[in-house]
Amino acid sequence: MPRADSPTREPQAAVAAESVAAGLPNVQVAGDLTRLSLHFREESWAEISDVNRRLLFGLQREGHRELAGKPPFQILLGNAAGVDLRVNDEPYPIPSTGRTGRVARFEIQGAF
Repeated sequence: MPRADSPTREPQAAVAAESVAAGLPNVQVAGDLTRLSLHFREESWAEISDVNRRLLFGLQREGHRELAGKPPFQILLGNAAGVDLRVNDEPYPIPSTGRTGRVARFEIQGAF
């Protein structure tokens, strides 16, 4: 048992996984997490949750976001036509909404 005055440390893998899940770039994914890579070519709304928690929420400006979590993922994208999605480095087609550029709501099951 650690002494009360000694600092506690989290395992590095858990810290790395938490950082990636928070969307920080250039961090190794640990364990059995599925990686999502989003390229926002235009300003878009994004709500993404995995089985445990919300990974991303809010208005996203142009650029990349890297996330990791455990499937299934619940995804809502506003201006979906302005977003490219990759799952574990493989392109993933965003379902058509019937109206170009509108909202896409979908689920990604299982690891790839």
